[in-house]
Amino acid sequence: MILNADRDANGAGAIVLNLGAAINSNGGNIILGGGTDPERQPATGTSTLPRGVQLTAAALDSSGGNVSINGAGFRGNDNNNGVSIIASDIKAGSGNVRINGLGNGSGNGNNGIQISGTTLIEAIESGSISLTGRGADQAGSQNRGINITGTEARLRSTNGTITLTGAGGNGIGSFNHGVDLQDSAIVESVGSGIILLNGTSGSESSNSFGLTIRSNANIQTNTGEVSLRGNSINTSSTIFNLDRSNFSLSSTGDLLFGSATLGGGSLNLTSTQNLNIFGDITTNGGAITLDGATINANRIDSSNINGNGGEIRVIARDRITTGVINSSSTVGRGGNILLDPTGDIVVQSINAQGGTIGGNVNIVTDSFFRALGAFGDRNGINASISTAGGTQGGSVSIRANRASTTTPFIVGSASSNGTASTITTGAATRIDPTRSLTGIFALGTPPSTIRIETAAVPPTPQSSSSPPAQIPEIQRKQNARL
Repeated sequence: MILNADRDANGAGAIVLNLGAAINSNGGNIILGGGTDPERQPATGTSTLPRGVQLTAAALDSSGGNVSINGAGFRGNDNNNGVSIIASDIKAGSGNVRINGLGNGSGNGNNGIQISGTTLIEAIESGSISLTGRGADQAGSQNRGINITGTEARLRSTNGTITLTGAGGNGIGSFNHGVDLQDSAIVESVGSGIILLNGTSGSESSNSFGLTIRSNANIQTNTGEVSLRGNSINTSSTIFNLDRSNFSLSSTGDLLFGSATLGGGSLNLTSTQNLNIFGDITTNGGAITLDGATINANRIDSSNINGNGGEIRVIARDRITTGVINSSSTVGRGGNILLDPTGDIVVQSINAQGGTIGGNVNIVTDSFFRALGAFGDRNGINASISTAGGTQGGSVSIRANRASTTTPFIVGSASSNGTASTITTGAATRIDPTRSLTGIFALGTPPSTIRIETAAVPPTPQSSSSPPAQIPEIQRKQNARL
């Protein structure tokens, strides 16, 4: 089934399906487009029908065939979307869904693809869903590549990949996001399908992000991975709840992240600029990697009550500020923890305890390290850092303040360089408050050791200004006879 709105290729011809319109191809392909090759060329909006393709309360069902929609907006002012889908159903069965949209116009709201209302776009079994949109490049705001909004507008696959690729318009304006998920929009894979979001913000616009995921929007998977990439990303109000999936998010600009709860999968957040995490990260044993220029986070938790704790790596080119860091395990090994910036590190506490073996904690910085808080560990010790284990403790290595020769590391004071309370790898290997350490300090036997290294040197003892004691006369005579 082919609907070709621009067969003469004169650059004008839109497709509009309104309330009650339904197409069922019984296994054949459904194609909506224009030009000489409507599967690849767009239907193009006109002055009276400015959206290239518009579906309103319509239904497309290919029952296993592929669905292809291509649209480009009219070069007018506002709301010239390439493809607009409102409260409609698009079902491909085991086939694939592919939608391409180009916004046009010199005003606002010229999105590549606009999806709103209770829309459902669905591919089951191995069928995939691919959306590619670009906002209008003329001056204007809210010219987004892909905008999904409304009451439970939903993209759903089973085992096929869902890919959203959006580019905001490059004209002067604001909020020209690459991909924008709003309201109760849902992107979900109910099987092993992978979810990929790629977004690029408009280059000349302000307050624009490659990816924006608003507070009530949601991304859900069963076992498939989730990968989000953009030149800047804002998910600061979003709560990600993923079952057993791995989650990765990569930004070439600032990354603003909300919170995430994973059921054992790994989480990887990477930014070439600032990485700001506004909520908690919990993975239930999954590994956590945070990488950015400056990292600000709350609780980072890879602990596990049923297995091993996950490894935690926090790497920054400047400084790190976090809340509690917890990689502990109730019955297994504690996860290893690495903190590695060039600037200051500030945490609340570090818990790498294990039900069997504790994890290793490695802290490396040219500047200062501070652990502001403490917790009660398995041995009843009020600890700022504990790697204690049921059978064997892990190690603690701190290399901080490798430049200043005047600031020691103080266990019992976190005012400048040190911990608020005890550092321990077990009941017998611990540094209790208050202890001022300089140079290299080592304690314990491998593998449950504590090693603290700073550039600070012990103070030079003051020389006595008193004159030497006089030798008694009898002692003088005895010495003379020797």
